[in-house]
Amino acid sequence: MLSMQERWATNVRHKPKLRTYAKFKFQSTLEKYVSINLSRSQRSLLAQFRMGILPLRIETGRFRHEPVNERICRFCDLNVVEDECHFLFECEQYKDFRQMYLGSIIDNLQAITHEEKVTFSLGQ
Repeated sequence: MLSMQERWATNVRHKPKLRTYAKFKFQSTLEKYVSINLSRSQRSLLAQFRMGILPLRIETGRFRHEPVNERICRFCDLNVVEDECHFLFECEQYKDFRQMYLGSIIDNLQAITHEEKVTFSLGQ
């Protein structure tokens, strides 16, 4: 018989909707950001990002039953799926935001993939 933790982990891994969450969430425990002094809107935004429910095309296209490869970013000309990695590390629309808030972090993480950067940035 599986423990509650094992059942939780299995459920998270097998739900496509939780694709981002499953990249860095390995245990069913309280997250540190919940107890950090953030405003309600900041905490909400961080939670949405971590759970993969920001209004990005990867998510909104799901409601229209669009194939994942057709959920292209409408804010840039890179012709790639607008997912969390694209939003956080690639899209020209958010270049100034990245530089302001993530500049030194991104500079130090050049050798790893965007998915590894997301895991590192949002992990515990």
